[in-house]
Amino acid sequence: MHYQPKVELASGRIIGVEALARWRDRTTGEWIAPDRFIAVAEESGLILVLGAWALREACRQNREWAAQGLPPLVVAVNLSAVQLQQSDLPSVVRRILAETGMPAEYLELELTESAIMEYPEQANLLLRELKSLGVKLSIDDFGTGYSSLAYLSRFPVDLLKIDRSFINALEQDSSAAAIATSIIAMAHQLGLQVIAEGVETERQLAFLQRHGCDQIQGYYFSKPLAAADLGWLLTQDRRLQMPEAVSFKRTLLMVDDDPLIQVGLQQALDGQGYRLLSCTTAREALELMACNDIQVVLADDHMPDMSGTELLARIKNLYPDTVRLMFSGYFDARRLKDAINIGSIYKYISKPWEQGHLRRCVDDAFAHHASLQRRLQQEDPSSRLHGEDGPTGG
Repeated sequence: MHYQPKVELASGRIIGVEALARWRDRTTGEWIAPDRFIAVAEESGLILVLGAWALREACRQNREWAAQGLPPLVVAVNLSAVQLQQSDLPSVVRRILAETGMPAEYLELELTESAIMEYPEQANLLLRELKSLGVKLSIDDFGTGYSSLAYLSRFPVDLLKIDRSFINALEQDSSAAAIATSIIAMAHQLGLQVIAEGVETERQLAFLQRHGCDQIQGYYFSKPLAAADLGWLLTQDRRLQMPEAVSFKRTLLMVDDDPLIQVGLQQALDGQGYRLLSCTTAREALELMACNDIQVVLADDHMPDMSGTELLARIKNLYPDTVRLMFSGYFDARRLKDAINIGSIYKYISKPWEQGHLRRCVDDAFAHHASLQRRLQQEDPSSRLHGEDGPTGG
C-alpha cells in the first residue's frame, strides 16, 4: 500500500490519506499501475480478496501511526463496483475494524459515482448500512457519472471528490472550471465537503482556494508514499504553503498582444487608484484570473490565440462577478452586438482611445462592480451561482 496525503486548505495540514494499492513485478522490479491489475482482479473475482486485504492493511497501518504518537488521520480506501455487490460487505468492514482496533470515524470508504448509480436504490441501502457503522463515505471521480441532485441528496455521503480530469483542465477549459465551481457550490449547499484530486500546479490550487474547495490531494503537495515515508512526513508537520492571496478592491486586468498598446494603457491608467495587471495572451489572462481577485477586465478583440469576445465569454462563465470591457480598432457591429447580447461585455471602447473617455469607462466599470456586490449582499447569497451581471451598455 502507498498513501497520498489529503490536505485541508483552511489550515494547510495533512488531515487524511488515500490508500492506493501498488504491485511490484517480481521479474522486472517495476511498479505496475492499478489501472492494469484492478480490472484483471475484478474479472477474475480476486478483487474481493484484494479489497479486503487493502482495507485491513490500511486500518492496521493507521493504527500503527497512531501508536507512534502521530496526529490522527482519516484513511480512505477505494471500493470497487464488484465489492458494492458483495452482500456481506458491511460485515466485512465491521470485522476488519474490530480486528485492527481502528475507530470507525477514522475510516473513509470511497465509491465511484458510476458504481453507485448503476443500481442507485440498492446502493443507497448499502451506503446507509455502512454509514451506520460510523465510517465516512465519499463519492470518487464526481462529475463523470450520471447522478442527479435528487439521488445525491438521498445518499448518506460526507464528501465529494472532483474528478482529476476537471482539475487538469481548470485553467483553459471554461466548461471544466464551471463544472468544478458548480460541484463545490452544490456540495456546500448539501452540507458536504469537497476534495479536488490531481492538483499539480499553483494556479490550480489558487483557483480551488478562491472558490472555496475544502481539501486537495495531488503531486503539488505530495505523490503517493510508502508507509514509512508518509510517517516521516507526518513527523515533520509539513504544511501546504498557500499562494499569496493578494486582494485589492480595484484590480484591472489588461489583455492585448501589442506591447505598444500595453505601454499606452499603463500610461493612461496609472495613478488612478487601482492595481494594474497586464498580459498578451488569453492563456496568460486565464492564469492571472485564477490567481488574483480581479474586478474589471479590459481585452482587445483581435488577438492571435483567441478573440477577445471568446476570452470575455469564458471569463463570464468562470467569474460572473467580473465586469468585462472590450476594445478594438476594427469595429464589427455584428460581433459587438453578439457579445453584448450574450452578456460577455459591459462596454465597448474603440481604438485609438481618448484618455479621459478610457478612464471614465474603467471608473464606471469599477462602480458597476461595487453596485453589483452591494446588491448581492442584500439578496440571497445563492444568486452568485446564477452569474447575474446586470445590464450591458455601450
